[in-house]
Formats: sequence, C-alpha cells, structure tokens
Amino acid sequence: MSFSQKIRKLDVFKKIPEDITEATNRGGLISLLTAATIIAFIVIQTYKYLNPDYQSMILPMRRDFRRKMKYFLVLCRINVDIVFPKVPCVLMTI
Repeated sequence: MSFSQKIRKLDVFKKIPEDITEATNRGGLISLLTAATIIAFIVIQTYKYLNPDYQSMILPMRRDFRRKMKYFLVLCRINVDIVFPKVPCVLMTI
C-alpha cells in the first residue's frame, strides 16, 4: 500500500453518502492536519491547566480614574483576604 493510498484511507470529510464514498488524498491530508491540530490544542490546554501562571499586580489608582470609574467601583467592589498561617509577620511585605 503506497503512502498516497494510506492518506486517502484517512479521509473523514467525504462528500457523498458512505456507501458510495471515494476518499481523496486531499481529504486524508486535511483529516491528518485536523487531528494533529486538535491533539496539539488539547495537549497545550491541558498543560496550561495543570501548570497555571500566577501573576499579582498592585497598581495605585489615579484620581481622575477614580472619578470616571466611581459607578463601576460601587458595583464591583472586591475584597481580598489572604491568610499565611505558617509565615512569620517579619517576612510579609508588599
């Protein structure tokens, strides 16, 4: 079986009913590329899920920003309470 026939067998994007289908090289190649892309996305997203990238940032709010966002700040107040039970206070700084 040649490489061309192997690729043709992988065609999952056939255009006519299954009982009278004809696989093509182009369809087999598209099937391979699609499967590889899906597998790559699954691997990448699983890796990102299992190894998150933590970032913390504290920015002072400017006065004009506060004035513009007054209504937003009232609706979206967020309080953060973090407890570090085994870290001495001497080591805790911002």
